[in-house]
Amino acid sequence: MTVMALLLALLAFVLHAALVLWAAPVVGAVADRVAMMTGGGMPSAGGLHLLVLQPWRHLRRLMGKSPLRGRGGSSAGEVAPFVALAATLAASMLTPSFAIGTVTAPAADLPAILALLGLARAARVFGAMDANTAASAAAAIAASRRTLLVVPACLLCCAVLFLVDGGTNLDAALWAAHAGPGLPGRVMALVLVGLSLAAVALTGAGEGPSLTAERSGPDLAMALYQGAAERLAWIDLASACLLPQALCDARSGLLWWLPALLFWAARLLLAGLLLGAARGLGGLLPFLSRRSLAGLALLLALLAPVFALTGRGLP
Repeated sequence: MTVMALLLALLAFVLHAALVLWAAPVVGAVADRVAMMTGGGMPSAGGLHLLVLQPWRHLRRLMGKSPLRGRGGSSAGEVAPFVALAATLAASMLTPSFAIGTVTAPAADLPAILALLGLARAARVFGAMDANTAASAAAAIAASRRTLLVVPACLLCCAVLFLVDGGTNLDAALWAAHAGPGLPGRVMALVLVGLSLAAVALTGAGEGPSLTAERSGPDLAMALYQGAAERLAWIDLASACLLPQALCDARSGLLWWLPALLFWAARLLLAGLLLGAARGLGGLLPFLSRRSLAGLALLLALLAPVFALTGRGLP
């Protein structure tokens, strides 16, 4: 790798990190407004500029308040939100957004990304249980049950990636799909992995309020931002597998970054609309229930190895 290519890879990562950190609460605000509209509620008035700025204003107001914590909580429960946020941000930095081939590409291992997201979910559940209230404990048990339902699908997605590319590095698999069309079976296997991960993401959509009901002030701000960052990480993970051609090579030059950034913004907007609609209609449409989505994720992950083996030319 030349010095110029290394600088471009580093610059692409810096831009990726800045955009991900900024866009996380905005995508969550879009999903919340759509969920309110589809659920029959009346969203607050305001234009696009308020939709972009309001989440950050809300977080800033929460940071200025004093947190209220129960007496029965432990010190480990106070550390849990920091662990969840750190694990989520690490997963977000490893997941491609608009470009592949950044400086973090060698570490973009799918099992590592899923493990970090799982660690963040476990820390959130532990923090809710540490609040020592019946409502938070019930929410934590429900979130744990949903997490266990999607673990087999995530493990199968990692296995499929190994069958497709001979390894579990997500950036390498996306690079192979981006470089050329390849065999239809390999492409279809990667698409099924993306659909399975999207279904996994939907199983955890909308559980944030129940897990953060006992938090306030900076603790609530951290929990809200962590939930938004986790949502964005799942969106990037699923959309990258579904649309690898929409990603650009970070070392190809700045001119190629602009269309990739526009495609990324369009994917985030569409994902926010779909997440919000799924949350708003979840109680009306049985097939959008958490258990049904977990079963769909497992079914898609089970179908993917068939196409992966076909893509490798095996009988």
